[in-house]
Amino acid sequence: MEDLNTAIHQYLEFVRLTPDNHPERAYRLHNLGLGYRDRYLSRGTEADLDTAVQQLRESIKLTPDNDPERADRLQDLGIGYYNSLIDT
Repeated sequence: MEDLNTAIHQYLEFVRLTPDNHPERAYRLHNLGLGYRDRYLSRGTEADLDTAVQQLRESIKLTPDNDPERADRLQDLGIGYYNSLIDT
């Protein structure tokens, strides 16, 4: 769990240091969202899932429709929504 917390901390720092218009921002937000989702799956803390969905949604907003990563990012967001529904 400590490694996951460290990864989330690093992703937060990467996002903080990435300008809003940087081409890697969507990628970094996506990774941050996955980190929170993984921690949610390990600990079951609803706040982690909420943050994961928020970060994944932001990643999608920044991902162009023709980006090859868009489908995977949409799938991960859908999994986040699914987890939200089954846990309520």
